[in-house]
Amino acid sequence: MPVDTPLRRYICEEARRHLLTVSDAAEYQVGGRRRGADKLRQILTEACETPPSWTPDNLRALETPGMWLNVNGRGGTTDSNTAIHWCGIFATFVLRRVGLDVKWRAGQGIFSRGNTRFLTKRNRWARADGFDPRRIAPGDICAIPRANHHFIVMEAPEGGDSLRCIAGNGTRQQIEWQNHSRGAVVTHYALTWDPFASRL
Repeated sequence: MPVDTPLRRYICEEARRHLLTVSDAAEYQVGGRRRGADKLRQILTEACETPPSWTPDNLRALETPGMWLNVNGRGGTTDSNTAIHWCGIFATFVLRRVGLDVKWRAGQGIFSRGNTRFLTKRNRWARADGFDPRRIAPGDICAIPRANHHFIVMEAPEGGDSLRCIAGNGTRQQIEWQNHSRGAVVTHYALTWDPFASRL
């Protein structure tokens, strides 16, 4: 797919709309509670193939700065090893908001539902996938090894290594701007079909 398409622009615009709508930073907290707890609940509910159950303990964890939901489904945790990291879930949410029928599956990542393949998942360790970091473009989703961190690529200057990105579950669990490098990317979800271009 070309690097400048209606879909790519739409994904980037949608990602920008959510900047800092979720944050644990003290200056954004509301009455000592996480900013955007309801937004985070929406992200998890809409993007996950199997959303968390919204028990009182889980809802309390969503509101508490410094807490993640526990993978065991029972309340919150401050231990990142037992936490639901929602960076890839946020990226999935953004793709869904622009109309792509995708979901997040724990242990697998983003997948297209139905017969349409909106994305092609390419892994650095699987040469047959056709992984090539030079092909990363705005609107694509990438992941790096550190905590399997996912982000939406916003700017990917041709010939350079730097990537300007937006990610969820960032510093202080916020949706924020980040900088990454093509060389660090191990998984590339490449956009392969633009439903908007097909209507033109």
